[in-house]
Amino acid sequence: MVTIISHCIFPTAAEWIVWGLEKGAEKTGVLLKKGSDKLKTQITPDQEEKRVDPGTQKGIYYARQATSGAVKVSAFIGRSGIDKGLHLIF
Repeated sequence: MVTIISHCIFPTAAEWIVWGLEKGAEKTGVLLKKGSDKLKTQITPDQEEKRVDPGTQKGIYYARQATSGAVKVSAFIGRSGIDKGLHLIF
């Protein structure tokens, strides 16, 4: 009886945890976007255009790409890791 209950409770709890983490990350992204949009409206641009080193521009571009990829990979690993862990337990 205990094993039947544990087979039902643990996968459900793990799925809820992953779901909560995903929803929290999504909401954080939405709030950051809203905050940055609001901040942009309050900042007045400088009259002079600033020159940014091309190496710095490239570094920022790749950092943004890596961050986006890391989010996707961590979500995948979180889901598959919990699934595999649950299969090992049961």
